Amino acid sequence: MKRVTTCAFLLWLATVIGATLAGDKKKSDKSIFKYLSKAREYVSDKKFSKAEKEYKKYINKIKSDSNAMFELAQTYANMKKYDKSIKVIKGLIDKGFRDCDALETGAAFKNMQKRSAFKKLIKEIKDLRKKEKAKAESEIKKKTGPSFHINVFEDCKLVMACDCDERIRNDYTKRLDEYCKGLQKHLFFNPLKEYYHIVVPRDFKGFCAKIGRPSKNSAGFTLKEKRLIVVDFQSGPGTTIHELSHAIHFDDQEALGQTHPKWILEMLGTLYEVPSLKKGKPTGHVNWRLPGLKKAFSEGSYTSWRSILSKADKAFGGDKNIDYAAVRFIGLYLQEKDLLHEFYRQYVANHKKDKNGINTLEKVLGGKLDKAEAEWKKWVQTLQFPPR
Repeated sequence: MKRVTTCAFLLWLATVIGATLAGDKKKSDKSIFKYLSKAREYVSDKKFSKAEKEYKKYINKIKSDSNAMFELAQTYANMKKYDKSIKVIKGLIDKGFRDCDALETGAAFKNMQKRSAFKKLIKEIKDLRKKEKAKAESEIKKKTGPSFHINVFEDCKLVMACDCDERIRNDYTKRLDEYCKGLQKHLFFNPLKEYYHIVVPRDFKGFCAKIGRPSKNSAGFTLKEKRLIVVDFQSGPGTTIHELSHAIHFDDQEALGQTHPKWILEMLGTLYEVPSLKKGKPTGHVNWRLPGLKKAFSEGSYTSWRSILSKADKAFGGDKNIDYAAVRFIGLYLQEKDLLHEFYRQYVANHKKDKNGINTLEKVLGGKLDKAEAEWKKWVQTLQFPPR
């Protein structure tokens, strides 16, 4: 009897300790972003000294968040700690920051405009922009030819070449920079470090053959090593935003020192195949992938979240229509619940312990994966394409 009581006590003690540790871990994970929220609250209340402390706590945890670093530079400027502000901005320049307007027109930097160190910083950025722009234009001309029109988006470090008619060119260039800025501000932690080249050729297959990359029935692709995006103009601008998301995501991973699984990469790409901007924030909408996903549900060819999300990168997309559609509508579901950014930032924070991202998905959706998936499937069945 005594032995049974002792065993029961030990089992109870292990349960209590396990629950406590789990609770502490959950609390620790969430507290990372509480630092950032508190910092922004203090800035709003003009309590800059307190904001500085919270920003530093947050940046110590998330080693590379360019948006938060820029906010810290603003905070130092408001505190009249100009040397510290300039030091942070220099660090941002090394990460690819090139937004002169944000420095020259930002209210926080108003009192720094006449300081020689600040002027020198602005000149350095402008010189870099000029040099990088010239290089990008020269390189993309070599890849394309005289029939291509060139557009440069300096703030975003994008250069686009297109030999289609003016209407199509305008359609592609109309809001490209806004989507780039929106993705960098509202989803990813870091901007593009160097220029990406975007080519939208009239003869997509011919251009693919020219660069030695068969089109493989795709509407577009991103070559990370060559910093090149190629898009079939017939697929529409949404494909460009899809590939642009990949490009920013690649650089974000590098800055964070992380490698993310293909399902997350494609979720954050396919989501924007039919995009719009809401107050500068890119938003995805229901698209042509929906009927195929519903058909897979009814025919039994669809498996499960766990099966799809557990696939190795090389295996993902083996059943392209199902894999890509599933992760796209997981992203749309997270967006619908206003949890997309929360998922990504929690995943980045917990990357060492959850490289696949499944545990983070469960945590953000507030339940076991199977239960969350069941709710998702019900939600998917309520969607229609074309929308009515």
